[in-house]
Amino acid sequence: MKWPVYGKFGDTQIAQYAPISTPSTAWLRGSFGDGVADSYYYRGYAFDQYRLFAKLTGKPSDEWYWRAGTASVPIGTAIPAINFMMLGLNLPTVTPAAPTNDSYAFEDSGIAALHTATDDPLRTSVFFRSSRLGALNHSHADNNAFTFVSKGKEILISAGYYMDYGQAHHKIVSRATRYKNALTFDGGIGQAESTPAPTAPGAPEFSADTRGQLINYFDNGIWATVTGDATLAYRGHNAAADTWKSKAWTPLLTEADRTVVFNRVEKVAIIYDYATSATPRQWELNYHTMLNSPFIVSGGTIEINNAPGKACIDHYGLPGSFTQTTAFDVPPEDLNLPNQNHGRYTATTKSNVLTSVTVIREDCRILPVNVTFSGSSASVSLNNASPITFDKKTVEVPAI
Repeated sequence: MKWPVYGKFGDTQIAQYAPISTPSTAWLRGSFGDGVADSYYYRGYAFDQYRLFAKLTGKPSDEWYWRAGTASVPIGTAIPAINFMMLGLNLPTVTPAAPTNDSYAFEDSGIAALHTATDDPLRTSVFFRSSRLGALNHSHADNNAFTFVSKGKEILISAGYYMDYGQAHHKIVSRATRYKNALTFDGGIGQAESTPAPTAPGAPEFSADTRGQLINYFDNGIWATVTGDATLAYRGHNAAADTWKSKAWTPLLTEADRTVVFNRVEKVAIIYDYATSATPRQWELNYHTMLNSPFIVSGGTIEINNAPGKACIDHYGLPGSFTQTTAFDVPPEDLNLPNQNHGRYTATTKSNVLTSVTVIREDCRILPVNVTFSGSSASVSLNNASPITFDKKTVEVPAI
């Protein structure tokens, strides 16, 4: 447990799955990779494996985590014998204490979590992925994708289902960039495409070659930021040039950067996108919600409700139009699984460069938002305060 890859595993659970405190509260899904539609990650492990894990790490935050949801953890279930065997080590008693940090960035796995308050089971959160693991194995083609949770309720989700590895729905829908809150172009073309010059989206390749990277993680208590460089993710597989040693990839974009910012005071998430292509592209920003939370479009604003959670989305710097559907390209093999809402904001015209800002206002709060652009740079001011500025891979946060 002194080896960080094990000892810090608890932080990843705390960051991604809130310890639900009451049985009546809905259990949250995951955000990235296979099994995102499952909601048992806290309930299924806290009383057993995580309880044992906390005993071995001796970390107050791990001890707090498994105890925090005791009202809903199935403590009546028999605890496996290995938990009792640990009593022979006579490990010291640890006083539980909630974690003090409200955001996390795991550079190796490429996942970041930005919260209002980590110890609040009904926290608001922005999750973001840009990973060196790419689309390998149980990972999806979702570099620079994000999800959004408001007051413990899912607002923007990673779409699709996972029943069995390699089924048609899994390969074509669940793993595809267009079914994530992510950037695509020209009708849903995205990451890890299976041809070097795709004219339509295909089933993403299983590969870590199409990867991303987290940079610019920062949190000053008010602003929390993280940037992803997913340039290498947007590539197509050139099967004709493939060898037994390595796969040959053709770049589809020359740059693909996304910065996600969360302002806890104003309850606003800001997404800045900068992408370039040698070929003019019709840029697309994709969004997905649960079936009971359809997109409501009013003027240029997109509203999503999942009570008590609620959010409104506005786009800046990218003239376009919004469409939505509840249909999957390939339905899940389990026909009892519900549809989901899939929205796409599509640029009006093609271009070689994308510079855009998306603002998500929790509770659809009415507040002044001022966005200006200068080349690749964007400046965003909330409530007439000092602006936050973006330029490609850089971000500058106002001093506090």
